[in-house]
Amino acid sequence: MNNIFFRVDADETIGNGHLYRCLELAKRALEEGLFPIFILKFYTQSVLSIINSNKIKYELLDNKSKISLLKEIDNLSILKKKYNSKIIFLDIEHKLYKDSPQNYKNYLTQIDNLFRTIMFGDFSPIHFHPKTLIIPYIGAKKHHSKLVNKNLLGEQYFILRKEFLDHKETYSFRKKVSNIVVTMGGTNPCNSIEKAVESITSTSFTGKCTIIVGANAKLNLANSLIEKINGSAIEFNFVYNNFNFISQLLNADIVFTNSGLTKYETMFLGIPTFTFSINSEHEKIMNSFEEETNSIIHLGYIKNIPISKITTELEKFIYDYKKRETFSIHGKKVIDGQGSARILDYVIKDIQRNGE
Repeated sequence: MNNIFFRVDADETIGNGHLYRCLELAKRALEEGLFPIFILKFYTQSVLSIINSNKIKYELLDNKSKISLLKEIDNLSILKKKYNSKIIFLDIEHKLYKDSPQNYKNYLTQIDNLFRTIMFGDFSPIHFHPKTLIIPYIGAKKHHSKLVNKNLLGEQYFILRKEFLDHKETYSFRKKVSNIVVTMGGTNPCNSIEKAVESITSTSFTGKCTIIVGANAKLNLANSLIEKINGSAIEFNFVYNNFNFISQLLNADIVFTNSGLTKYETMFLGIPTFTFSINSEHEKIMNSFEEETNSIIHLGYIKNIPISKITTELEKFIYDYKKRETFSIHGKKVIDGQGSARILDYVIKDIQRNGE
């Protein structure tokens, strides 16, 4: 039996992005006759419900702070024997581990000694080299040029949820902007939502504006901003705990987001996208992203951009339908939606090579 482990976490601090892409891979693995088992240390009951609803088996590690990483390795070793699993996906690049870099590196090294490890990474410096590294982002090959061989780098490995794949040809570009959707992911970094809303109220736009508030986002709407919203000709609609995300996006003429992964999803659908970065490191990456894809507007690091600048650039974008149309066309060509298939093909060939 080809059991494959997915070591992944998801909670209020980490968000659900790691979980969702592992779920997509796991569902694809089931179709290929492989048997995924999730191993979680940091999680919530809602996360376990999501895994259960997808009929995926899981095991839980002790998440008490007194439990050492060494003990965790022992637990992984026990699970390896229990399920006879030789391959593990690691999707745990988050601060709950990385606050102690040396311990984290030792932890990863010991896991890599137990399994054939396939690890998701990002644009951070790579201090640990697993057997296979996946960095599924635009610019990954250039940023990690020394890691190109025997690793899966680039947007061709980006994993999209089925709800997006099912709507690849659904979105229709419209010249007139009637609906702006603001979405900043599961949280609200740098008060991104408030800054986006304030800039929109200062434009001449008079249509609908849907603000999707993530499950772990905290809003701090100042009285002055509330007055602007109430006095605006724009129809504002704040959506909380949104379970119909794809429909909200498909009704958008512009999506206003930050430097997270939503931009990949909007580009795939062909929705013109307006962005800023939530930190200085993201700013460098996003500048290259904008140049390489010709599919988004990127303003820079949000803390360095006055609201008046955001307003001015958004106003231009609203009325420049040619640019928005170009972005829609180019964006659809960047991500082909075959990332999960490519990664699973790699895993299956690895299993065959090792005679399992």
